[in-house]
Amino acid sequence: MSDKTSTPPTASTAIILYMRYGRMRLTMGELATELGIKEGSLRNLISDDKCAVPTYTEGRNRYADVRAVGEYLDQRYREAALTAAV
Repeated sequence: MSDKTSTPPTASTAIILYMRYGRMRLTMGELATELGIKEGSLRNLISDDKCAVPTYTEGRNRYADVRAVGEYLDQRYREAALTAAV
């Protein structure tokens, strides 16, 4: 087993997010909450094309897919676990 899979999260974060919000997409306010930043900061990151989570627009509203958010948070968890193991 490789180091990257030796300390996986107990459940997929995307599943947890789906269960929490009951839908497959998050608003910018919800995404900001999950990332631990303010919504204005998130919008600035998106405008500067520096947001780590892909977002998309429908009409005038912007969303992030829970699978993309979960994948990003799971990756950050794995990176933190590897750093802590060193």
